[in-house]
Amino acid sequence: MTTLVHKRLSQICRGIVPDGYKKTRKGIIPEQWEVRTIGDIATVSSGSTPNRAEPRYWQGNIPWVTTGELAAGLVTSAGEHITEVALEETNLKVYPAGTLLMAMYGQGKTRGTTALLGIDAAINQACAAIRLKEGSAKYLFYVLQASYENIRRLSNVGNQENLNAEIINAYPIVWPSPKEQRKIANILATQDKILDLWNQKIDQMRLLKTLCLRKMFPLAGREVPEVRFSGFSGTWNWRKVKDVFNPLQNTPLPRSELSETHGIVGNIHYGDILTKFPEDLDLSRESLPFIRDNNIASRYSASLLQEGDVIMADTAEDELVGKCCEVNGITTQKVLAGLHTIPLRPIIHFVPRYLGYYMNTPSFHRQLIPLMQGIKVTSLAKHSLLRTNISFPKSRREQSKISQFFHVVDSIIALCQRRRDAEEQKKKALMQLLLTGVVRV
Repeated sequence: MTTLVHKRLSQICRGIVPDGYKKTRKGIIPEQWEVRTIGDIATVSSGSTPNRAEPRYWQGNIPWVTTGELAAGLVTSAGEHITEVALEETNLKVYPAGTLLMAMYGQGKTRGTTALLGIDAAINQACAAIRLKEGSAKYLFYVLQASYENIRRLSNVGNQENLNAEIINAYPIVWPSPKEQRKIANILATQDKILDLWNQKIDQMRLLKTLCLRKMFPLAGREVPEVRFSGFSGTWNWRKVKDVFNPLQNTPLPRSELSETHGIVGNIHYGDILTKFPEDLDLSRESLPFIRDNNIASRYSASLLQEGDVIMADTAEDELVGKCCEVNGITTQKVLAGLHTIPLRPIIHFVPRYLGYYMNTPSFHRQLIPLMQGIKVTSLAKHSLLRTNISFPKSRREQSKISQFFHVVDSIIALCQRRRDAEEQKKKALMQLLLTGVVRV
């Protein structure tokens, strides 16, 4: 950041209007820029849903976009398609590529999400189509992306918080010259390409890991894996889980009961440990929540975890059931397994991290699927788990090779994620400086 830009930013942050700038309802902006409403520069309309009971309306060749398809920021395909008959009989309109779409309502974080149409498509009634009369659609896309939280707060309050065309039309935006709009959009688009490259790298490494998890551990009924490190031969061991582990007692305390009054700093809960660390629960990480024991274990007849223990999710509303993590990095903390988990302690000595990787392989999970019960909430009984089989190399050196390989892959994925996150922060900083005119291009 140049000295001039730093001085200008400092002045604006203190409410001082720098030379060549003016104060507006959107804050301090360059004198040449305007504040316009979306209704001033664009037309806003929406689509509809053809009658689902009319087969003539569906399975056509016209893409029909819903709000759930806006998350990526660019819509290049649609999950459903409608027919020419649907267009004629329901007054639906096909919007051209380059049209901006905004989710007016939807679950979770959907409402307020904005995307550019990369194809010609019709839309449903939950999408607002924003077609510019002038200026750069890509620039407006970045403005609306940066305004996501502010736009969400404008939603109608009722049984369901929704946006509508009136709210969108009235939303004020900062509007520079078309030439400057294009330059700003190009800079931010370049940053998006960098983010896409990092996301592709992460996806490639995750795919590599998935393929290796399938091929480097034996399938049920096989004595050896399909792919093996050189220098190793001989069959692997197959044992029942009950012959390899002793089941431990978890704590019956639900998350809602965990509080400072129990001397509990945080909770190791399957929803945390298995989404953040699907194979390796590293308790040396300061960011990970944990339970600091104040006689909690004895009070609730729960077992303290130790290095090498395995925790499996046994109840959840999604595919989390059966996911495992291996406990590593315990230092001075005393830790309990949370509610809805099955903690297990190996009675055979394994190389660190081997179990965490093996027990998350597709081949191991295929054994668990027939044992799961429930529809909305799925559960896995401990006694069923103990009857399943587990496979491992007889050689600890081979276990170590496998663990080291996957640990390196995980380290590369984590590094790529950190680089991607850094670029995401860089994009946010660029948007803050460029879309407000603090930095001119």
